[in-house]
Amino acid sequence: MERGHKLLLLLVVLLGGGLAATMFSFLGSDPDPVTSLAGGLRASVPDPGPRTSEPIDGRGEELDAEHVEPRAGTTVPFPLEVTLDLIRAKSLLDAEDTAPLGSGAKANLTGVISSAAGTGVRAEVEFIAGANTGRVLECNSEGKFGAGDLYPGLSIVTVRAPGIPGSMREVRLRQGKKSLLNIGYGLPASVYGEVIDIEGEHVAYADVWMDGQKTTTDENGEFHFPSMTSGEVLLIVQKAGYASMRQKYNVAARQTILKGRIPPFVLEPGLSLKVTIQERLGSSEPAQLHLMPLFSGASKMQKERKYPWHLKSPVSIYPGGTVTIDDLPADHFQLYLFHAGATARPATTIVDLSSGKEQHVVLHLEPAPALHGIVMRDGKPVPKARVTFELPDRAQGTMAALGQLPAVLETHVFPNLALQTAFSNAAGKFEFSALEQLAPVRYLTAVGPRGEGWAGRAVHPGDYQVELVLGDAPEQSASFTIETQKRHQGLPVDVRVNGAPLDLTLLNPDEDLTIAGLTPGVWKVSSEWYDQPLWVEREIEIEGGVTWDLLLPEAAIDGYPVEPRIR
Repeated sequence: MERGHKLLLLLVVLLGGGLAATMFSFLGSDPDPVTSLAGGLRASVPDPGPRTSEPIDGRGEELDAEHVEPRAGTTVPFPLEVTLDLIRAKSLLDAEDTAPLGSGAKANLTGVISSAAGTGVRAEVEFIAGANTGRVLECNSEGKFGAGDLYPGLSIVTVRAPGIPGSMREVRLRQGKKSLLNIGYGLPASVYGEVIDIEGEHVAYADVWMDGQKTTTDENGEFHFPSMTSGEVLLIVQKAGYASMRQKYNVAARQTILKGRIPPFVLEPGLSLKVTIQERLGSSEPAQLHLMPLFSGASKMQKERKYPWHLKSPVSIYPGGTVTIDDLPADHFQLYLFHAGATARPATTIVDLSSGKEQHVVLHLEPAPALHGIVMRDGKPVPKARVTFELPDRAQGTMAALGQLPAVLETHVFPNLALQTAFSNAAGKFEFSALEQLAPVRYLTAVGPRGEGWAGRAVHPGDYQVELVLGDAPEQSASFTIETQKRHQGLPVDVRVNGAPLDLTLLNPDEDLTIAGLTPGVWKVSSEWYDQPLWVEREIEIEGGVTWDLLLPEAAIDGYPVEPRIR
């Protein structure tokens, strides 16, 4: 077992019950029903979280360095902790009297991924659905990961690494708050279950996904996961001809969950919806149709949210064409249609399949202001440039596009409706919906083929014809160096950049701490050692190479003995 991981585990034990209260305060309430398969025991290794000076049970608790195993090469028992959070990037598009680009990404996710042996895993945590789709968070050598610049709302992530079965979890992110996702692959459970239809008949050969693992029901509608990770897992059942279902369950560690101990999963007959766009207008690209549940009566929707809507959307339809969408639930839901240079009228179409009958819906488009542009370099059009057009705050823009309040973000896995992307055509041209009704100022960026060249600008009301001239990309690399007084032994260091933990390192006695690869701009920097603040949060402009001096306490240089602290 690695020494850093031993330190993590010992800190968890020392922090005890006070940590549990802190952890649940981060997680908040979950409006989704969570059915327990066999109790709520979890095998995940919790992140220690922020430290507190409040006494536990009114008595306080000693953190005694003599019982903490130091890292090799030093007798200093605790690391120097340094935290950097980007406040404003220098290269960020920042128009006057409006929020800068990416300003809505202030949700925080952190956690630990542990192997069956209890050691950290260098896993990748990838967002596969929701506002952060495509974002990948990498774990360090201790299995820790994090990010403080995520968009709020419901998201679905997968966890992948060699040597572990992997996971698929739903996470609820809140603006300006921290959410936890801790997964441990020790003490797996064995889960048996069955899938039936509404008549009680077994459904054979249905695909069952549980925490990212997949199996298929046998001829009796039964399935078995011999090694299922404990924790709150996401389960999805699919078969052609049926409406898919989704559930979340608490899987207890080291349990054998027999078929009769959980209710059968019931699949209802799937229905078809035929959709036609009558008018042929807008761009030459297909329109995007999003299917979503009703948002009125959010508490009811959260309670009954059992259909994986994110797997059906978006559906591409060319104006003037027709598509058929199969295996939909017998329920009420709504359609949102988006197309460059056009707008849907009405903006929302309610569909009612609760009668069990299939329907044909005709949607209508009418002309809307469009943004037309061209990408140039050295006086020539640039084909195949990736162009992005977005609102300053994606989360706020998505809710504006749907005509909903921000609280609705937590009731559904939403796509980014405030973001449009396209590739310039052979003539270097592109087209987007102007979206003036959603925000007066929007941001437009382009990256050349193979990442060569960059251009960006703000788009103001009345801007319908724009030109983007590719040039050198803004400088994206800066470094921050911390110098301390002379040291005679190694100094352990724990660094987080925008919530992401770097690999724990041990600085040599004559080595400074240099944090490279930072985005130039204004950063919020703080530091502490053994609960002792060294730098209270301060804003530092970091561009190129910046060096600051930090005075360490004597115990951080001399190591043992360290006087136990009461907190």
